[in-house]
Amino acid sequence: MDKNREYFIEDLLKSTEGLIEEINVENLKAGIQDDASEKMINEVREKEIDSLGKEHEPIVHGYVAIRISDDDMVAAADFYPPTHGGITVEKREAKKKLESLGVIYGIDWEKINRAVEHCNNELAPVTDVIIARGDRPVDQVPEHLVIEEQLLQKPQGFEERKEAVDYRELTSYILVKKGETLAHMVPFQKGREGRTITGKLIPFRKVPVRRIKPGTNMEIVGERAVAACDGRFERSADLIFVREVFEILGNVDYKTGNISFPGDVIIHGQVSDGFSVESGATIVCHEALDASEVVCKGDLIVHRGIIGRNKGRVKTGGAISTKYIENCYIEADDKIFVETGILNSMVHTHKTLEMGKKSIIVGGKITAQNGVIACNVGNKMGFKTEICCGIDYSVQQKIEWINEKTIALAMKIDQVEKGIRKKAGDIGKLNSMKEKLTATIHKLSEVLRVLMTQHSKNEAATVIINSTVYPGVYIEICSSSYVVSREIASVRFRYDRESEKIVAEPYAKDMF
Repeated sequence: MDKNREYFIEDLLKSTEGLIEEINVENLKAGIQDDASEKMINEVREKEIDSLGKEHEPIVHGYVAIRISDDDMVAAADFYPPTHGGITVEKREAKKKLESLGVIYGIDWEKINRAVEHCNNELAPVTDVIIARGDRPVDQVPEHLVIEEQLLQKPQGFEERKEAVDYRELTSYILVKKGETLAHMVPFQKGREGRTITGKLIPFRKVPVRRIKPGTNMEIVGERAVAACDGRFERSADLIFVREVFEILGNVDYKTGNISFPGDVIIHGQVSDGFSVESGATIVCHEALDASEVVCKGDLIVHRGIIGRNKGRVKTGGAISTKYIENCYIEADDKIFVETGILNSMVHTHKTLEMGKKSIIVGGKITAQNGVIACNVGNKMGFKTEICCGIDYSVQQKIEWINEKTIALAMKIDQVEKGIRKKAGDIGKLNSMKEKLTATIHKLSEVLRVLMTQHSKNEAATVIINSTVYPGVYIEICSSSYVVSREIASVRFRYDRESEKIVAEPYAKDMF
């Protein structure tokens, strides 16, 4: 036997014998004599007197405190041990409290037992024990395609741009390879009812999801939607597709010939003078673009500049972003951003022309229906530069064409009438020709009236010059004209409806 255990037993026996001897049970049986009785009374009396000056700690029994979450999904408990002389925590107390609170589901009796045992054995509180937990309902989700995360993290296609986009950043596009996974199928997830710890059933939701369909150049392989060809990834509200991309690693020259492609065209080299490029979508050119004939239905992004050599023509159905434009004819349905300069060019847009911080426009004509933001316009030599805003350039071009043809027809009528007066040739034929010419002029007048109704004006269009506009610059807003007669710095030109004139006023970004 352990020596410590032997010593403990010996001490216990001695102390017990001493207590028995002190009590003297035989005397108690004989009828407690006076001296023994007095001894007992004195001992009790001394203890009572001694206790008068002491503070007594109240006896507290062990107990359990239970609280329930607001949504009746979780019950948590705190287990507190008794003080000296108190009754220990019992499992049945937790059971009674749970029943009184209406908790009947998801009870974890194993946790309760462990907490009660630890609290009683260690005489230490055990708090924040989750003793009951309900089941959350599981949503019912239909089968649907989900776009791969890496595609969602990249910039989206140009068709999804917002009006506040910075057109200097029009170089973002997503190229994918044939066979690349673009989306994966999430299988049907059956719904399941939930239950609170009080036993209340919680119905599941039928979650609506955006149904994405695979479009052009996409195919389903098992549970994946993959690209059927190399191209540019694009998506709309309910469709994902791959636009075919024609990528030219070198220049567009005699080796490639003219380019005509229904999808995007990406050119890593230059477009040489005399060669045409046509795209049914977007054109991206990493070097200079010698624009003999460039047509695209989407955006045109040129990292260097566009050079027209006085005969080049560029027409886009989207926006244009480039470093500079020289001696070129430009048409764009969307906005145009030019970083450094426009030299002796005809530039037309149905939206806004915006120039870079240290840019200049010299020579040529700018027509921007919604306005122009530039740094410098014109030069000290008075090079003729025109800026027209507030009108639809395509309608204006048609009106100018009709006016030119009407003048030409009127001159022909004058020549025919001279022939009739001089009786030169067949008079009948001359009269018939005059009638045809007159009828044609009337028809052109009818077309002109229709065009004039379509010729909507944007009176809110403005021309903002952040640095300097030089003498000789011609500005027109909604057919009202203004000729700059002196150098003006930081100015805004706007159309004043009351006076029907253009007003020039000081401009600073923080003023408006």
